[in-house]
Amino acid sequence: MITNPIAGIICESIGWPYVYYFHAIASGCLFFSWFFFYLDRPEQIVSTKEIEKIHKDKTQAHIDMDKFIPYWEICKNPIILTVWLNALGDIGANVFLLTYIPTYFNKVLKFGIAETGFLGILPPLMNVVFKMISGYASDEWKYNSERFKMIALNSFALMPSGVLYFVLGYVKSPWAGFVFTVAIQSFLGANCGGFYKCGTLVSRQYSHYVIANIQFIKCISLFAAPGLVAIFVRDDTSEEQWRHTFFVLGTLLIAANILFCFMATDKPAEFTKITRKSKEEEKNEIIL
Repeated sequence: MITNPIAGIICESIGWPYVYYFHAIASGCLFFSWFFFYLDRPEQIVSTKEIEKIHKDKTQAHIDMDKFIPYWEICKNPIILTVWLNALGDIGANVFLLTYIPTYFNKVLKFGIAETGFLGILPPLMNVVFKMISGYASDEWKYNSERFKMIALNSFALMPSGVLYFVLGYVKSPWAGFVFTVAIQSFLGANCGGFYKCGTLVSRQYSHYVIANIQFIKCISLFAAPGLVAIFVRDDTSEEQWRHTFFVLGTLLIAANILFCFMATDKPAEFTKITRKSKEEEKNEIIL
């Protein structure tokens, strides 16, 4: 929301190089601010009542912040793999839009540079709005099971977005293309009540590792999006070449969600029963 309009203004006023200088300085300041203010324990920032809710139904290992993690058991769990696949589809589609939609607006839909920058505010803004609404709805929706809610919200996030990607490939009108990109970003914002929540409920005390890998998938997406464009888009002005990238992303979103509908659960996985103590006892039995 901040980057696109500022980049458009800087580009048209003092030139492209200063876009990079500005973001380099801003990124450095944000990193050191995070490094300085980051806190690791909830009791440092929330009330006693909220801490009780956070620790409810958690193991003592979770409360003590034991660093033991059964990595292999988590990584081979089919539900967690499904969660990560959905994360790849959702985040990959999102990162692609954030990275390349200004180029698409300017080169294909023929919006001006400054105009493109300001139009780029609305898609991520709507993504945040839908994320907040879906998170609240997931918590307050009391009439169905957690599994039903996760499937419903995940489908709401990924299925319409996948279909709209296919439609976007054939859009000719600049403003229609803009509306579709806003719609895609909006729907994708509902993901927090879907695969994110599933990953947390299934992995319980090890959810930090599962969610950390979703953040790593964001990093992968930053390389995958340019790779996808490099494969299919040789000419930035070619609607047909952009269409191929839209089809790939649409297919990934729909396929990932269909798999999630079969695999999603709110029950803790077997690996949540594995602790440092149980692992040590297992090793001792093998030795004996």
